[in-house]
Amino acid sequence: MLFILKDTEGSSFNILVVDDEPSYRKAMKRLLSRDGHSVTLAEDGIDGLRILENKEFDMVLTDINMPNMNGWEFLAKIDTLYPDLPAAVITGLSSQENIAPVDTSMAKRILKKPISIHDIRKLIDEIL
Repeated sequence: MLFILKDTEGSSFNILVVDDEPSYRKAMKRLLSRDGHSVTLAEDGIDGLRILENKEFDMVLTDINMPNMNGWEFLAKIDTLYPDLPAAVITGLSSQENIAPVDTSMAKRILKKPISIHDIRKLIDEIL
């Protein structure tokens, strides 16, 4: 479960959250929005790519286990199309299942669900 600890002072960013679980997407949007970030949601990698074609983002947070296009495929595409776009994985998969099929540098960071808002804030500070 995620908790709000306190408001973050500082920069706000445009963040794309890609996850096939509607409740998780909504929770992430609510939490990140409370910290002043602009959050756009995508239900899978295909939807995420469509959104990236039309809007600039400072960061992408993605799940791995999704239908249509999994997170590793999505990360490989954005690594090719948007090489300077920072990305992180937030997943419920085990460490063994999280191993990227080709290149683990596709995501700068991998966090395991459930995570706290403190973990998310730390991730944003480290990546951005």
